[in-house]
Amino acid sequence: MMSTLQDVLSPSLSGSSTSVQSSSSVHSMSKSLLAKLSDRVKSLDLPRDAEKVISTLAQHSPDLRERIILRKLASQMVELKESTLRARSSINSAKASQSNASKKTSNCESALDQEHEQLISVLKD
Repeated sequence: MMSTLQDVLSPSLSGSSTSVQSSSSVHSMSKSLLAKLSDRVKSLDLPRDAEKVISTLAQHSPDLRERIILRKLASQMVELKESTLRARSSINSAKASQSNASKKTSNCESALDQEHEQLISVLKD
């Protein structure tokens, strides 16, 4: 029978006289429990959208203070998402401007090279 993490960490609570298990035993049991919890969370098919999760938590929370905090967090998440979209848009615009400027620079350099060659040929004549 596998003991729970609580049994490992605090044997005096269960009333037994067993000594505290080694840290490697606790570590392996923690990994096992974490893996089971992770599998369970994955099987719940939670919405992937963080704002929806927070909003759902806020709707089902019995504590008014917790609901207020969760709603504020959801609002901040929306603001963060919007500012991230604006930042990405700005980055894309900057990249496009940089590319356009690079093309113009290349075209100007090409034109200057041609004019330089023409001047050299005129001076040689």
